[in-house]
Amino acid sequence: MFEISTILMGIVAIILLDVLSLSFRILTLSGAAAASVIGLLVFFFGGWQWFVLLLIFLVVSSLFTKFKYSYKHALGAAQEKKGARSWVNVMANGFVSAIFALGNSFLPHEIMLSGFIGAVSAAFADTLSTEVGILNPSPPRLITNLKKEVPIGTSGGVSILGELSILLSTAILALAVSALSLGSFSFVRILFIVAVSGFWGSTIDSVLGATYQARYRCTICGKIIESREHCGKPAQYLKGIGALDNNGVNFIATGIGALTGILSRLLKF
Repeated sequence: MFEISTILMGIVAIILLDVLSLSFRILTLSGAAAASVIGLLVFFFGGWQWFVLLLIFLVVSSLFTKFKYSYKHALGAAQEKKGARSWVNVMANGFVSAIFALGNSFLPHEIMLSGFIGAVSAAFADTLSTEVGILNPSPPRLITNLKKEVPIGTSGGVSILGELSILLSTAILALAVSALSLGSFSFVRILFIVAVSGFWGSTIDSVLGATYQARYRCTICGKIIESREHCGKPAQYLKGIGALDNNGVNFIATGIGALTGILSRLLKF
């Protein structure tokens, strides 16, 4: 099914990805394993251009995660493990993309490509809006009630700086898609797909984070958190769907991004 040269290129690309990701603490060991699976699927079924697009998302988003990490950590809003992503986070942000890459061998190419671009756009926009939004000079506001200020790092919180960062992710990804000559889309169409998918994906992520994502209170320090444990003790459930954590919200958001990407491609203008 695949030529030997393609297989070798894919394996070498994944090895380099794993070595660099672990060396610069972009991914944990489990995260590197998950990224290897997703990367191989994307490389073999989508092509090296699809893989490069996914790689750009990983590298740029990781750079923004590590940017002013100490400051973010002091605020209590930084990613755990010094920003290194675990397998759960990798799967939450990359699983949908891998599915569309796999479908590229069986279904119409431009539909699968649109879904892939949409999924990556949503993950990219959400990550940048979160990591950049933390640095906003004023407190974020709840997306479901913009009059209400919420603590920095609260799921569902939005800020001007965070929303503006979506424009940055859109520009980077649209230019990358165009430079890689992915599909037969015009640049205007590419820009539209990336912008709309990124906006809706990140917006749905914020809405779900504000409404249905599970919330807990630490029984030791009293902090409102998103995990079941804190300070080494089980936390008290407050509200939301117990099974829906931040990774679950990210997964849904990338699915919405993929669907938006497909619909954006079909719109006539």
